[in-house]
Amino acid sequence: MTSNNFLFAVWPGISVVCFFSGIVARYALSGKQTRAETEKVSRWWKALCRNWLWQLSMGILVVGHVGALLLPDVFLRWNSNPSRLFLLEGCAIALGLAATFSSAIVVWRYLSEAGESVLAEVFDAVFLALICVGLLSGIGLAVIYRWGSSWAAITLTPYIASLFRGSPVTDYVLELPPLVRLHVFCAFGALAIVPLTRLSFLFLYAIDSGLSLVRQVSAAPVTAFTDYVDVVLRNLGSKLWPEED
Repeated sequence: MTSNNFLFAVWPGISVVCFFSGIVARYALSGKQTRAETEKVSRWWKALCRNWLWQLSMGILVVGHVGALLLPDVFLRWNSNPSRLFLLEGCAIALGLAATFSSAIVVWRYLSEAGESVLAEVFDAVFLALICVGLLSGIGLAVIYRWGSSWAAITLTPYIASLFRGSPVTDYVLELPPLVRLHVFCAFGALAIVPLTRLSFLFLYAIDSGLSLVRQVSAAPVTAFTDYVDVVLRNLGSKLWPEED
């Protein structure tokens, strides 16, 4: 197996397994300390929440990428009109520049503050670096290889679909320029390393909150039934053994 085949046929599956198994493992190991450990992500929130441009640009980019993968026909119909194509491509480049600029600010704010764990700092830095490289490569391919919203729909979308089917068809991606392959690699690389970063505690907190909600919802009927039985028994007892004045 060539290195390219490994990177685009095997590595995506490994990254997905690393993400889910890593999050599950960290949740199992954290135990009751999940909520306490989640406080360690306060530096992430301080860096991100103070930058509305990062939140907006990254959010739209993520939604746009997911939409292009799930609804390629919609994007192709939209791009059939040159004016709409120019508008979409221009907005995509502008969002990419905004996300890259704001990401640099986030990285600077985050890394300028002292951390408690050197190992955690390393993984956080690698994750942020992959995000930045992914953004830069995305801008590069949008400028050099124009109309990516159209050709990606007939190349990358079938490739991603083949990954979900468990039978990767790398021909779609191996013929693409190096910048595109770098963009794809960074996306899966960032996904794989999330469990090793402090960002993982956000997922742990979400899992813990979700499970707590499920327990509360499932326990509510039982609690209501026991309360009802208790009231019935008390009323019945008061009738059978009335209190004397």
